Amino acid sequence: MFFGFVMTIASFDVVPTGDFYNKYFPDMPFTEPINENFEAVGFSNMYFLYNSGSIMLSILAVPLLAIVVGILRPCIRYRYPLYWYRKIKSYVFWNGTF
Repeated sequence: MFFGFVMTIASFDVVPTGDFYNKYFPDMPFTEPINENFEAVGFSNMYFLYNSGSIMLSILAVPLLAIVVGILRPCIRYRYPLYWYRKIKSYVFWNGTF
């Protein structure tokens, strides 16, 4: 039980993603864990996508935010888009992925 709690913190599992992956990846079959020890700490499937939790959604958001920065680039002469351009650009290209 303790290691299951530690794995939840270590995987940064902020958003419950079980229903999300089942909805958007319906063809991916559900597999059994390797053994009972893996199941006890939260690895209930052999696929990395299911076991990674919400960290995969965070990794996929970085390219989308880079596209938003590219869209906001021509609009930086205005005050409001300049604020969001600077904020998102510093997040994506410098400290967001770390």
